[in-house]
Amino acid sequence: MARAEDGGKASWGLEDRPLRAESAFRRYGDQGWVVHLKNPANTLLNDAGARIFELLDGRHSVQEIATTVSEEFEVGLEQARQDVLEFLRELQANQMLA
Repeated sequence: MARAEDGGKASWGLEDRPLRAESAFRRYGDQGWVVHLKNPANTLLNDAGARIFELLDGRHSVQEIATTVSEEFEVGLEQARQDVLEFLRELQANQMLA
């Protein structure tokens, strides 16, 4: 897998098993709150983002996460894949992935 210049993944494959960075996470209704342990930033996630973040445990593949999103949020699988991959890029850019 190619690496980005900042040390993160240049791209994510469907079989990759992403892992969230060290953080505290809590759900509040249909949102999720992430408190970063290595920097002072906090992040509020919508329902879909919170669900994806919950699944970033290093055990679920990108494909499995996309399938879960597709089923739970009633969107097409291809749309779910695109959304998950975009969200992973955003998390990586904000140093929220290990």
